[in-house]
Amino acid sequence: QAANPGFLNVFAGFEDKSLIRHCFADDDRRYDLHAVYAYAEEWEDRFAKNRGLILTGDVGVGKTFAASCLVNALLDKGVSANIFSLGELTDVFGSYYTSEETKESYRSKIRHAKLIAIDEFDLAQKSDHVLGVCFEIIDMRYRTDMPILITTNTMPKAIVTERSMIKRKIYDR
Repeated sequence: QAANPGFLNVFAGFEDKSLIRHCFADDDRRYDLHAVYAYAEEWEDRFAKNRGLILTGDVGVGKTFAASCLVNALLDKGVSANIFSLGELTDVFGSYYTSEETKESYRSKIRHAKLIAIDEFDLAQKSDHVLGVCFEIIDMRYRTDMPILITTNTMPKAIVTERSMIKRKIYDR
């Protein structure tokens, strides 16, 4: 689907407590949530086929809201799901000050949840160290053979034309 500024573009347990309240019933039609709602409704099939979701779009189009609605809908169905921001994950895994116990707790959540969502997954201007952490997180999930939901301001054309080897490997997973 082509990028459309101002609109959400969709391609085929909460750490942040402020996201708990978001649900499809609260959609005031500001956002186009049809594809995300369909993903929740077709969850069993999507999970069986390891089909993730990437939500792209400009700032303020509802990517985080949509991801939160989806995670909450799955939690309501009894499906284990988590949503993290990329900043949170890179702080946990990229810091020498984070305890191994905390890192292992996050690894367990990433490996065992049926769906994880990573919000604000923007790789522009990231250091090699942060990109390495991003690859570790995505690769960890990839090896579980379970889907990921990503929200990003990076437009689809930038994703498919990426030149950096490590970023291409991350996007490929």
